[in-house]
Amino acid sequence: MARARRARAEQALTVIVPDLPGGAAGTEMRILQPYLEQTLAQLVILDFRPGAGGIVGLMAGAQAATDGTALTLLTPAV
Repeated sequence: MARARRARAEQALTVIVPDLPGGAAGTEMRILQPYLEQTLAQLVILDFRPGAGGIVGLMAGAQAATDGTALTLLTPAV
């Protein structure tokens, strides 16, 4: 089983969003972003990767570092 190392609080958390910034998933993440930042006491960066029905964003998430500083938002479309 793959395991991610724990992220340090001073590092930003990157959320890979497989959608356009104005799409439904992008809008949801923009609403949640300040709450995540407050709860985690960490900067949250939204990285929008639209294209190919979500596959572009999914692949970016699969290739992201496994140090706990990135996560990929998955939607039913992916």
